[in-house]
Amino acid sequence: MNPNNIIETLRKRSVKSCFGMASFNDPWLIWKRRIEAILDNGYSASAILGLGDHLSEIFLTTKDSSSALSGRPQSTLSRAGNAWEGLVCWYLNLCLIGSRSVAIRVKSDLPMPLRDAICVSYENSISNTESDLTIVTFPEKDCFIGSIANTIKGDRSNLQKFINQQTENFFHNFEVGIVQCKTNWRDNSQIPMLWNLIYSAKKDFNAGIPVGRNNFSIRHLKKFTYSFCTVPTGGLKDFTPTSMPVKRVKSLSGGNYWGRKTTDGVARSIREIFNTNLSNSFLEVSQRTLINEASRQLADALSYFDIALDDYKS
Repeated sequence: MNPNNIIETLRKRSVKSCFGMASFNDPWLIWKRRIEAILDNGYSASAILGLGDHLSEIFLTTKDSSSALSGRPQSTLSRAGNAWEGLVCWYLNLCLIGSRSVAIRVKSDLPMPLRDAICVSYENSISNTESDLTIVTFPEKDCFIGSIANTIKGDRSNLQKFINQQTENFFHNFEVGIVQCKTNWRDNSQIPMLWNLIYSAKKDFNAGIPVGRNNFSIRHLKKFTYSFCTVPTGGLKDFTPTSMPVKRVKSLSGGNYWGRKTTDGVARSIREIFNTNLSNSFLEVSQRTLINEASRQLADALSYFDIALDDYKS
């Protein structure tokens, strides 16, 4: 892993942005204790990937303080949604360490050509997608995987300009996946269904709602997917293979996930998104190898994830 390349620089920035949200940072100490209990000092790839089966459990340890339950004020629901989005972003980036993929939460951190490509217009106005997270898989090019010092000659003030230019140069080699994160599945399932229809529509059928601008389009990317990831809050009895919320997200191009173990016909664990959508992130070295190598740096170069234990055992 090269901690000084563009991909890892964006990963660090993205994870730090999660801790910059009060909705994420405030419950973090409680979440961290639960994460450490689940890992039980075992920072192996299997243990870290397995956190995906417990993300909902971790999130719900603070459900009262984060007010993730239905019936709360809209501002409180928004706070809970941001917290869930942050937790999913944190987990995805932890499992993508050393790969060519990074989960980006803040739109302004996306390379401009990719922002333009996922832009949706309606009646001459820009309508921002419900893209809570965007996973970008960078091409295997030296400008992205090599040291930043070598690519921008040490001038970090030009970093974003450089990323934008190189993204334009290699645009057709990029893979992009939008992951919409919602705490409530029952009331929100129609939203990802409709966005997926817009992104998946053939050109002849979406003339009134064009996707992309400035001559950048998702159709020119190497791969594009749209996914949904939910807690969900409330009981699980409403979620069966034949229930309407499940049927609405059944055909999403990138799949339907939650922070629990996979339930056939309902939802896959978020840990499965790596095999489903991000297999090209790990061409030379396996994901498990990368995570095992990175786990030894959680107290040092990767301390921004804030899960290193003082008595860490390799």
